[in-house]
Parts: sequence; structure tokens; C-alpha cells
Amino acid sequence: MYWRCGFLTLAEAEQCVEDLRTVMAACGALLVRWEAERPGMDLRAMLRAPRPPF
Repeated sequence: MYWRCGFLTLAEAEQCVEDLRTVMAACGALLVRWEAERPGMDLRAMLRAPRPPF
């Protein structure tokens, strides 16, 4: 069993992250994982690029 910060399962923690991502997207903000950046990938440029609403 996974337990951290009140979550009983990893699935609950992942759902919370997805809920947060949805709320932040509605506000025009992004939730990103910096460790997911791959070699040669310019994440900062991607974040500055214009995005379509929803």
C-alpha cells in the first residue's frame, strides 16, 4: 500500500495530480515534471509557445 500526505494509494495521488493539472490549465498555468525533460528538449521554449485555450 502507498501512503503519503494522506493518500492511501498511488492511484489516489495520481488522480489528485490530474485534478490539479486540470484546475491549473483552466487558470492558464501548466503543471510540468521537470525530470521528464529529455536530452535536446527545450522545455522552457515549449512553455513560452502560444497554446490554444483548452
